[in-house]
Amino acid sequence: MPLALLIAPAGAGKTVLLRQWAGQQRDLSVVWLDLVPRDNDPAHLARKFTTGMKNSGTDVAALSATVPMVRGGLGARFLEELGVLFDQLPPTLFVLDDFHQLTNKALLGDLVAIVDQLPVQVHFAIATRTDLPLLWAQRRLHGDLTEIRSADLAFDVEHSAQLLERISGRRLSAENVTRLVERTEGWAAGLQLAGLMLRAREDADEFVAGFGGTDRLVADYLGEEVLRAQAPSVRASLLEASVLEEISGDLLTAVTGEADAQLFLELLERESMFLVALDDRRAWFRFHSLFRDLLRYRLRAAAPDVERALLRKAARWHVDQGDWDHAVEYLLRAQSWDEAYDLIRARGHEVYERGEMLTMIRWIEQLPASADPGQTERTLLLGLLHCLAGQMVVAADLLSDVLNSEEASDADRLICLAFLSARAQWIPHGETTTTLAVRALDMFDRLPHIVTPNWFGVTSRSSLKTVTLFSGGRSLFLQGDFDESRRWLRAALASEGSSYSLWRINALGSLALLEAWCGRTGAALDLAGEALAIAEEAGLTEHPGTADAHLARAFAAAERTDFAQATIALHQGASLAASNGRIQLLWLGHLLQTELEESAASVVPTSRCPQPTGPPPPIVRDRLSANQLRAWRLDGQPERALGDSPRASGTSHWVLFEKVAAALTLVETRPARDLLSWWPGIASGLAATEDLERLILVAWLSQVEGKALNAQRELDDALRLAQDNESVDPFLRAGPDVIRMLQRQPAQHSEFHDRILERGRRLMAARPDADFAGRFTQRELEILACLPSRTTNTELAEQFFVSVNTIKTHMVHIYRKLDVPNRSAAIVRARELGLLR
Repeated sequence: MPLALLIAPAGAGKTVLLRQWAGQQRDLSVVWLDLVPRDNDPAHLARKFTTGMKNSGTDVAALSATVPMVRGGLGARFLEELGVLFDQLPPTLFVLDDFHQLTNKALLGDLVAIVDQLPVQVHFAIATRTDLPLLWAQRRLHGDLTEIRSADLAFDVEHSAQLLERISGRRLSAENVTRLVERTEGWAAGLQLAGLMLRAREDADEFVAGFGGTDRLVADYLGEEVLRAQAPSVRASLLEASVLEEISGDLLTAVTGEADAQLFLELLERESMFLVALDDRRAWFRFHSLFRDLLRYRLRAAAPDVERALLRKAARWHVDQGDWDHAVEYLLRAQSWDEAYDLIRARGHEVYERGEMLTMIRWIEQLPASADPGQTERTLLLGLLHCLAGQMVVAADLLSDVLNSEEASDADRLICLAFLSARAQWIPHGETTTTLAVRALDMFDRLPHIVTPNWFGVTSRSSLKTVTLFSGGRSLFLQGDFDESRRWLRAALASEGSSYSLWRINALGSLALLEAWCGRTGAALDLAGEALAIAEEAGLTEHPGTADAHLARAFAAAERTDFAQATIALHQGASLAASNGRIQLLWLGHLLQTELEESAASVVPTSRCPQPTGPPPPIVRDRLSANQLRAWRLDGQPERALGDSPRASGTSHWVLFEKVAAALTLVETRPARDLLSWWPGIASGLAATEDLERLILVAWLSQVEGKALNAQRELDDALRLAQDNESVDPFLRAGPDVIRMLQRQPAQHSEFHDRILERGRRLMAARPDADFAGRFTQRELEILACLPSRTTNTELAEQFFVSVNTIKTHMVHIYRKLDVPNRSAAIVRARELGLLR
């Protein structure tokens, strides 16, 4: 069975049974996951999976930290990659102990999805105190689920006798064993407690006669009796150790001063004092939860201040070990709000970089309203954290509340403006984020001496300015203002705050994406490579901030028609963008995927990038419109692509290119010239695609006008510009007419030229000119049908009741549309295209 469920109350022996059974499986690798409340943070649970699988012989590097920050679940990419890794595993058992600790519904749904897709050699065993029947309903219906419940775990008389003898050190009569089994109903913890108590009782019959029940009160009573039976020093050590969630010898010594703490822990385990080993080396332990709760209750009742002091000691020990996360947890439990808050602010960026934003948010929400920070600062912190997590709707509400609050300081407002402007990749209305970025820069100029607190390492004045600059640059890019976007992004890279690796990765990646979009593929790949190299060095390769760099690589590879690399980079970039809901980047990914799928030589993506919700950013909207026009043009409907042109003011170069190409396909030179008059000027290489497209169209226009030498010279210029960036795609987008011009281009035998022709032949083979007839008027088709008969122009004029000059005009149009010099060539070409039999 792929799934086994152990469902029973605390103390029923679920963990013991699983550990004993797992230890006997010589043919199974075992990955043990001890679940705790913090595992409701998907990034934390994903890291626990990764750590557990490291010893399985499987490469899990690509799996680390691929979970989304925003949706509360593990995410499609993690599930997909985990499924791939599962296929590579040897026979393996995953044990999820204390499954009831998970309350995150999205996470629970993802775990069900994991189990539903397990390969035959991988199995899951789940131990839980509470049943979640809806999760496993389908498996119950299909009968492929093993369930073990309280009745199955209950000790019978024979095994109870053995357990009681081992713990108490004495043999009980069969009658007493039977009575204890009846009264505990075989409950393992109850029998264990009874055995411990029997150590201190001379009269076993009297003890058993007075024993009754299995509920929590009995457990508490027996626990107290067990405590009384211990030496005062042992009892004191037990009470103090109970404050710890997980216990090691060094930690216990630091917190309680216990000498030989490791030996003490091993003794407690041997004495069955409800201590559970957490690893094979027995370096870390934890108390059984019932016993731990009892110990904590007794400690608080006896000395309420002692617990907090012990928790603070535990926090300091974890700080010394560099374990900030556990330190914060202990400080929050100790109600040391100021210390916890200071540690969160100082080390929170490390949690952010790991993607565990839900943990950060939970920490801040635990701080009481009466504690420092005040309400305004608390709201600002939560807004900042939700923003960093990609939860932009919640973030915008919180940050806007602070921005509009009379109690907010100028420093508070500057933080709000900077991070509200950072929403450019999440929301559809880029002009809003641009306005906010401009307002933030204005505040920097007006208030040069303003000092901001450096929360999580990301809110210092220099850091905020860098965030504002690359956020504004992103917004301007998505709106299509490429020159201004480039200026902002370069300023971000030159700013002091860009020394923070994550901000530099963001700025480099965004600038790389801009350059790739503009056709400067060499610059784009250099920038993206630098961004990803920094990410590798900083351990941030799976952070969503690297999505821009991967998408830049994807667009650059597509421009060079390296479709395999484009597909790989697209998958990486889109997955990272999806991990914290960067919808505007997902639109870019969706656009590129549609273009790759339409390409004759594209590689089918391993996973799709579906159309995101909401409107696309302006640059994507324009390019999608251009793609539709090109589809009509290449499918024999150029007049539909041309539409009502020429009216091109404010039209993007993507759409303008298609309209000019449609006019040239129809041999309509006047509208083509009118449209080209709207074309942006040469941009000194900063917008290589625009410059290259214009040169291609000018060469095509010269060819249509019969200016062959001009066409060759202009096409040479286009090839030289294209070769600098290895830009193949613009020639392919132009279509068969331009590819045929390149085939006739004299003295062109470079590897680059040959690559364009090779890609062009594949494109033309994939897009046969079946609808080529749509380029011709009805009269032109009628005249074309007469050409093989060698009918003269005079005879054709008489046949169609028109002048000879009209026939000559039709013949010129026919030759141009077929891209041939004379009647004989027209006949051959028309037959190739299926226009003539």
